[in-house]
Amino acid sequence: MDFSQLSLYSVMKSEYNIFPKTASLEVSAQPSDAWTKEILQYEQDVPLVKVQGSIYNDKNIEIERVNVVYNPNVKMHIITNMSGENK
Repeated sequence: MDFSQLSLYSVMKSEYNIFPKTASLEVSAQPSDAWTKEILQYEQDVPLVKVQGSIYNDKNIEIERVNVVYNPNVKMHIITNMSGENK
């Protein structure tokens, strides 16, 4: 499969009948270092956004682990469901 053309979640839904339902993510600042400057292609010393956590399906089974560091130009749009259910 060509994931440059298809999203992981669309394949999980259409091919495997797996439906992501809940995300438990921690968002924090991470300091710049030489490696992130090279990989993310920026020069200034600025804190970066780091996201870690897990994605669960409708049966509360972990289907993805997330550990991502974003470049200084990241823009996020976060939508959450405040249903009162706790994992």
